[in-house]
Amino acid sequence: MKWLLCALLCATMFVACGDSDSEFISRPDGKISSSSVSPESSSREFGPCKTETEDNCEYGTVTDRGGKIYKTVKIGNLWWMAENLSNDVGLCFNDSAEYCAKYGALYTWASAKFDCPTDWRLPTKSEFENLIEMVGGDSVAITVLRSSTGWKDGENGTDAYGFSALPAGMRNVKRYHNVDTEYFSDNLTCFWSSTEFDDYYQNQAYFFYLDKGHAFVSEEYKPFYLSVRCVNDKI
Repeated sequence: MKWLLCALLCATMFVACGDSDSEFISRPDGKISSSSVSPESSSREFGPCKTETEDNCEYGTVTDRGGKIYKTVKIGNLWWMAENLSNDVGLCFNDSAEYCAKYGALYTWASAKFDCPTDWRLPTKSEFENLIEMVGGDSVAITVLRSSTGWKDGENGTDAYGFSALPAGMRNVKRYHNVDTEYFSDNLTCFWSSTEFDDYYQNQAYFFYLDKGHAFVSEEYKPFYLSVRCVNDKI
């Protein structure tokens, strides 16, 4: 799906929208490791791990370069940040610190690619596509990957895998699309991948788009500001 499709979707469906040497990953038992977070393995087959009454997901934490601690969750064979990256490198939706505090910051692809915590990285295009398929395909992902709170107009998801996607919105760059708005709706979310779109100019990269009716991977211009979730496949 081409960037134009995403641009049209956004434009038509939504309205204007010091480095530290002590970085660590902490395990749920409270112990600290320089390289691992190792909750006890679960014998359950892969599938939803969370309901309205029970939460059997495998969680951990990771700390970024500035000392901020994020919740993490294991989905399949990958550990994902269960919260959006948020530090001084990113921008806040509508330039509001309140939005950053709740939904995380927004990043260009260049800043996102190098701003994950130590030993963590941006997901690849394939990893986002696999995530959609693992949870049941796009028609299911739109519900189970969205947070059970925080979305507008009764559009909360079930958060059945602990991914807890919130409607962080996005910021466009006007010279790339013929769209007057600078910030798109805060009832959608987009996450950068590390995979560049293979064209002559190399000025686009793939991202994961999610709202109440869409879950897909497409490409967008690197100067746009999107959310960031980092992953770890070596824990």
